[in-house]
Amino acid sequence: MTRGQAGRYLLVAAVAGTLAASATAQTSEPKARPLLVGVVDLGVVFLRYQRTADVAREVERDKEALAAKTSEQQRAIDALAKDLDAAPAGTEVYREKAAELKLAHKALDAMNLEADAIAQQRFETLTLQEIDEIDESVREFAKANHYDLIVKTTTKGWGEKKLPERLYRAQISTVVAYDPKLDVTEQILARLNDVENLKKHGAH
Repeated sequence: MTRGQAGRYLLVAAVAGTLAASATAQTSEPKARPLLVGVVDLGVVFLRYQRTADVAREVERDKEALAAKTSEQQRAIDALAKDLDAAPAGTEVYREKAAELKLAHKALDAMNLEADAIAQQRFETLTLQEIDEIDESVREFAKANHYDLIVKTTTKGWGEKKLPERLYRAQISTVVAYDPKLDVTEQILARLNDVENLKKHGAH
């Protein structure tokens, strides 16, 4: 073999080796896994999360406490009304009792408005806390199970005839149709209603 032939042989061998190495590298590259996507039905979760019932009970207790105060004011109004009925019409006593009764009614109206505002604020605060707990559970589930994406939907309320209810749910639902195999609602509920999670969030 001449020196030129030897050179050409080495060049061909080098090229062949490079191509083989490239082919091996391509075949050994791991294939990208498909995205892992889940869907959670927030309407179902909110309905069946044990904390929802707890929130309802807390709000009801608050309403009862506020109602006790307004009931006391109502009893005072009833007593003034009796005094007014007993007072001779047109007398100074009658006018005083009438003025007191009018003020008492205004006070009761103010107390009722304040009680409604307090109850509504309490309900909103507790509900927002519950929503935060649900969001946290979804994020933890996604991380623990290597989900790339979990989207929300809601199937509650669509059978109702009230237009505002349906419009509201249409706005918060980001998924219209999906394969049921993607549904992770039950898994999320299992995490939320787990004893340790309920203790963590003060469920009763």
